[in-house]
Amino acid sequence: MGKTWKQYSEEQGIELNDQYFLIYCGNNEKTSECMKQLHSQYGFKGIPVSAGSLPRGPWFYANINTRFMFVGTIGVNILSGPVVGNHALTMDDFLEILDIFEKYKGYGLLKFPDQL
Repeated sequence: MGKTWKQYSEEQGIELNDQYFLIYCGNNEKTSECMKQLHSQYGFKGIPVSAGSLPRGPWFYANINTRFMFVGTIGVNILSGPVVGNHALTMDDFLEILDIFEKYKGYGLLKFPDQL
């Protein structure tokens, strides 16, 4: 049997109250494709969590700061806090948001590219 989310997150130092986006992809196959895209293009890492016999949902959670993502499980609320914005996003919407933050990657909190 695999590790539970709690076991894995404690070992990796992942906070359950971190801010995660909820990305809806339509079905499980598309969810896997979306996660592979984030891994290959943006360096996100998937979290290998055992969901036991519970079915996977057609969505996943992603944290842009830690670059961690994990699939959702129907009937299980893994996070201790709300998702960012209290609503799911499509993959296209999430990529737009991610690209905005990518533009400022490496700059200080209140620094912008035109100020350097």
